[in-house]
Amino acid sequence: MAFGTLKVDQITTSTKTVTVDDLSENALPLAGGTITGNLTVSGNLTVDGTTTTVNSTTLSVDDKNIEIGSVASPSDTTADGGGITLKGASDKTLTWVNSTDCWTFNQSLDLTAGSASTPALILNGDVNTGLFQPAADQIAIATGGTERFKVTSNGGIHFNNAELIEKANVTAGKLSDNTNIDLANGMVHYFQTAETTTCTPNIRVDGSTSLNSVMANGESIAVTIITTAAAAGYSAQLTIDGAAVTENWVGGSAPDSGGSSGVDILNYTIIKTASATFTVIANHTKTSS
Repeated sequence: MAFGTLKVDQITTSTKTVTVDDLSENALPLAGGTITGNLTVSGNLTVDGTTTTVNSTTLSVDDKNIEIGSVASPSDTTADGGGITLKGASDKTLTWVNSTDCWTFNQSLDLTAGSASTPALILNGDVNTGLFQPAADQIAIATGGTERFKVTSNGGIHFNNAELIEKANVTAGKLSDNTNIDLANGMVHYFQTAETTTCTPNIRVDGSTSLNSVMANGESIAVTIITTAAAAGYSAQLTIDGAAVTENWVGGSAPDSGGSSGVDILNYTIIKTASATFTVIANHTKTSS
């Protein structure tokens, strides 16, 4: 059977009449073009190509979760460098960095001040433990909804705590065999073997870091050395970073013997007054005669 040509000027449905010209003139172009009216896609939309540009003033998305980097086989390697960039005089970015396993911001974050009961920055969903700002130019830490630690605007430190625990460096040997007092290990150093001779402690941060390099002029530290007592074992001199210093002994004179039992305690208050220059107040206490 042969087919001829059917000419139709318009198509009428129960609700609308559409002309054939309307269908041809308003059809979506197959090879590029512009849609000047609204477009509603009732099914899924897949956009191929290299760049998708949205020039609207407001982008509204009903979905609560937006996936990016959704490749065929996602991994931390494929996610590396992914994020959001806000264009400005310089780019403002939130970026995932695989080497650090962290999100990285290249701008500051401005959080609300928060409070002890509702800190501005919390961890792991613990809503009443974290950082907050109790007043201008202050920062504080709360645990369990209570302020525990605060740094004030003038550098003061406030503690609102129960136990206050400090690390002590405990050495099985004696001071005369371990004269380098490395403050990287703590400010309290206890030697458990009875001292048998005089010795000179040397205070430093560690083998590669001097105390002078970490202290500014006008700063002070307190160091405690505890030795297991023996009459022949005591320390009448001190060095800092390997250099001799002049001690100002409480009571006016340096020790000349150790205790007969128990422990001997050496307390040093060290004040830096200039580069590699220190004022030292020293005290020797015996727990026995």
